[in-house]
Amino acid sequence: MLSQRVKKKAKGGALGFLYFLFLVASIGFSLGGCLSKDQGAEILEKFNTAIAAQSYSQINSLAREYIASPESKKEKALEVAEQTAKILFLNLKSYNNALFFYKYLVVHSKDEDKKRESQEKIAEIQYSYLMNYSQALVELHKLLETLKMPQEIKMTRIKIAKSYFYLNNFYQANSEINDLLKMENTLEEEYELLLLKGSVFLSEKKIKEAINLYDEMIKKFPNKSIKDNLSLNLAICYEENKEFNKAIQVLQEAKRHYKVPEFLDVRIRRLEKRISQLPGAKGFRK
Repeated sequence: MLSQRVKKKAKGGALGFLYFLFLVASIGFSLGGCLSKDQGAEILEKFNTAIAAQSYSQINSLAREYIASPESKKEKALEVAEQTAKILFLNLKSYNNALFFYKYLVVHSKDEDKKRESQEKIAEIQYSYLMNYSQALVELHKLLETLKMPQEIKMTRIKIAKSYFYLNNFYQANSEINDLLKMENTLEEEYELLLLKGSVFLSEKKIKEAINLYDEMIKKFPNKSIKDNLSLNLAICYEENKEFNKAIQVLQEAKRHYKVPEFLDVRIRRLEKRISQLPGAKGFRK
């Protein structure tokens, strides 16, 4: 009998101890959940304090920590990401970090305008600031899919054409330019596209095509051609094509508008010397 009582008492004690452990674990879990939520609120409070004080050194890490938190509210996380992206881009010029938050907005935002604006910023950073033209092409093509306004589409495609040019993909750059020239363009837009096309021809050593293009541009856009010294480009093309007399003729004409005509005189004399040294030349007479 004594043995049975001892056993029952031991069994009751063991069950009581297990119950005690379960109770402690439950309380600990509950407290842990509360602690996690308090921690998320604390991060957000630190973030807002830094924003208010314009103390931006910690916002990148605080914002990343907050949006990664399972307890963060989705709308608040999007707001934090947007604020941080703008500050990193405009105030800190921290473009790679800004990219992280703009990408977050593209993926998680339900607002189509916000998604498009964020994608536009991503493309702008890659193209204009990081000058990573390979990645810029990827982002510009993504942006193109979201655009509806003809002018926005055209401006984006011009950047695509320039990106191909900067990557020495002259065939694709020229293809894009030709497609753009078929669109309705202002005279300013047409001039810029033709100027890029001329650069493509020069890079490809298509001298005759470049000569024809620059000659047409000088006639059609006389004022802008003078401003951008297109006559010098044309003279270089003639010289490259060994048409030295035509190069001299173009430079003589350009002297009327060039700010430092003495510079052109030096080039003219150099060309005259080259002519005098040609096989069969009996000296060069001015």
